[in-house]
Amino acid sequence: MQKHTKMVLCTTILLLLELPFMATAVIDVYGKEVNGSNAVDKEKALRLLALQLQQRKPFLAGWFFKEAEKSTITGTIVAHSGSIMVVVDNKGVRFNVILSMRWNIGSNVLTLNQVFSEGYLSVGHEVTINALKRTATNSKGVTVTIIFGYEVLDKANNNHLYAIQPLNIQN
Repeated sequence: MQKHTKMVLCTTILLLLELPFMATAVIDVYGKEVNGSNAVDKEKALRLLALQLQQRKPFLAGWFFKEAEKSTITGTIVAHSGSIMVVVDNKGVRFNVILSMRWNIGSNVLTLNQVFSEGYLSVGHEVTINALKRTATNSKGVTVTIIFGYEVLDKANNNHLYAIQPLNIQN
């Protein structure tokens, strides 16, 4: 791996790992009172953090897509939280799959929360997920894999879900 690629990879992973800690620090610093009055409230601090993330998105997206490959995962949903769905395949391998926040099912558009609350996907269902996957290994041998699911077929109820996102992925 070239030195430049290693540096970009390490910096990106470092940013991703440090982001939650940076968010807390920004909120604490900008949420402090100055001379008895709140100079900048926590909501403004969160907006500042969101703006900084928006500015980094093109870089992170470019890093991800540059080496991403298509992947198909078949397994059972064992959990979901936020935008992460945990799937275990028949060999017992666990996959944390990042899902879009909006999904198309037939002629319906649903949020990810609605997809689970209305039973389109449920814990215990067997699914096949088409995804983009990126694996990176740092100089110390630590490997991180990011999986972004863009299409899900729920075999239990024959639901076919398509992620609504600002890009088209060709099969």
